[in-house]
Amino acid sequence: MDVRDYPVSAKNPVEGAMPLPVAYLKREIGVVTSKNVHLIVSDRLERNLGIRMMQDNGFKVTGYTCVK
Repeated sequence: MDVRDYPVSAKNPVEGAMPLPVAYLKREIGVVTSKNVHLIVSDRLERNLGIRMMQDNGFKVTGYTCVK
């Protein structure tokens, strides 16, 4: 799951990653079907927020990749 902002993820897409920015996670969490997720982030803030929000909603974060 790509939690980077839409303009950032559009410029440097990650094949197979579902784009869902951190700002939209709370509202759109229902579209995520897998309980195990790997996050694509651009910085530590997105990583921390994404992991916390996913775990609070019952998801298991299996890892993350930081893409600038």
